[in-house]
Amino acid sequence: GADAGSGAGALGMFAEICEPLAPRQARVALRWLRAKAHERLGEIDQAEEAYQTAQELDPNWPPTLLALARYASDRGDAERGLALLRRAGAPEDHQLVELLLQFQPVPRPELGRNQPCWCGSGRKYKVCHSRRESFPLAERAVWLYQKAGCYLHDGSLHDGIIEAATERARYDENPIALLRAIPDPLVGDAVLFEGGGFAEFLAVRGVLLPDDERLLAEQWLLVERSVHEIQDTQPGVGLTMRDVRTGDVHAVRERTASRQLKAGQLVCARVVPAGDTMQIFGGVEPVALGQRDALVALLDDRPEPAALVGFLTSRFAPTLRGDLARPHDLAAAPHDLSAARPAGTLLGWGALTDAEHLTEEALQPGEV
Repeated sequence: GADAGSGAGALGMFAEICEPLAPRQARVALRWLRAKAHERLGEIDQAEEAYQTAQELDPNWPPTLLALARYASDRGDAERGLALLRRAGAPEDHQLVELLLQFQPVPRPELGRNQPCWCGSGRKYKVCHSRRESFPLAERAVWLYQKAGCYLHDGSLHDGIIEAATERARYDENPIALLRAIPDPLVGDAVLFEGGGFAEFLAVRGVLLPDDERLLAEQWLLVERSVHEIQDTQPGVGLTMRDVRTGDVHAVRERTASRQLKAGQLVCARVVPAGDTMQIFGGVEPVALGQRDALVALLDDRPEPAALVGFLTSRFAPTLRGDLARPHDLAAAPHDLSAARPAGTLLGWGALTDAEHLTEEALQPGEV
């Protein structure tokens, strides 16, 4: 809001005034503060430039390197992002390291390093596209979703996350129920889409995204969460789903959930385009037949994140749990990012895709 903007402006002005007066070893922190102020004001180009000049003041200061690694990730440059993270001393199990490792450029095996590049530039492959090969958009869709998830850390959406997580934790008696609910896939996804976080991310950081990812993100903003009937499954491959609100039928790429769901079941999910595929991000919520019409009506009213999460969490209420929380229940399950990270998270806020089976005893809201 306006108060946050004025506070960021004051912070930036303070850092700018103090920097010439500060010892050289302190200037990097003040330049970093200026970059943070630019970010809070939505001035992404100026922020990135300030981080770059902070790096020139001290090439090894971790906060600057970590910030620049995120910019590299948003731009789709996994190689540079990993180099910055390693200079910052980030461990191999750091979430951004693990994510970027999935998208390191893989040279084309049919081309030798000294052969002409496939792009027609006339340069050798090793100095042209060898380190700039990109994955198909269908594979990078999960990276785009992670970039948006990272934006949830920036603070402006904090209240919405807590409100939605509170609803998710409503029937969980564990003393740390709220903390367990914060990374729930539905919580993060509802704040991103029903809460406007994804639109904000695209408005602020969309300029950094590769062109095809930015266009895909704009498509995602047009997709509404809906209730779907499972029509067919190909275990380990995908699902055929019919949107009960529109009648549209989608062939969805979904590895793990396709092993758990059966024809005739109802689920609540967002089915989005991803290159030449349709995929699900943000979790798969089971829907009882008796709740279908009420949920459709709620979705038609464009609910706030907490209202949506509260409705979908009501199945955990003690009087309902015996009927609805069956072993095929997928809502609270973590999702696979890769074989190397079987329970990948939305950079700390939610899960990604491909629901993983949980036993009935483990089916508590917020389980990670």
